Amino acid sequence: MRTIKVKLLHEEPGFCLAVFKEIGKNKYYNRHHHFDGWYTSTKDYFESDTRVKDDIIFEVMDYNGNLLFTDSNSEPVWFLLTADKAKEYSAKFVSELSLKSYDEWKEWLLKEYGTYSDAGSRDNWLYGHLNHISYEEIDRYEYLGVKFTVFNERESHVFCGKEWRSVYIKDEYGYCAAICGYLFDEEIQGGNL
Repeated sequence: MRTIKVKLLHEEPGFCLAVFKEIGKNKYYNRHHHFDGWYTSTKDYFESDTRVKDDIIFEVMDYNGNLLFTDSNSEPVWFLLTADKAKEYSAKFVSELSLKSYDEWKEWLLKEYGTYSDAGSRDNWLYGHLNHISYEEIDRYEYLGVKFTVFNERESHVFCGKEWRSVYIKDEYGYCAAICGYLFDEEIQGGNL
């Protein structure tokens, strides 16, 4: 048996794929979820190349060099992609704060769209005229060696003045991993956040 120490490099959630880099070497491996395991990976595009032999054991490490778990093609370990874990984690905030969905936020804000002649397109109305009022951290967690922060952001619309709060999760690189949901101005008065 041969052991290879790897750390998570990035993920391709649409392909149910995680890309790992061998520690101390310029070698890459893809871990396919929900089907057939580990493959060597091309360096430039991270495409799967050759299926890794069953006798190779991968030690998946965090960024501090601590062992998270071991995995191989002979005895695969099931684990969530970080984006899936963030969605799972966000469910906690949805239920605790009675947050609304992204589609409900759009519908709520677009009710005011037709009353302003200089509003521009619907997309400009939704995204181009926002005022960021405040931004606060409300929780942190770590998964697969990646640190995540849950934020509460208070915003308003420049034209109509509606206010809302959005709760979302970002990883340590600034990528938004999940939008937990929205709390509208009439609900904010109750002090849920």
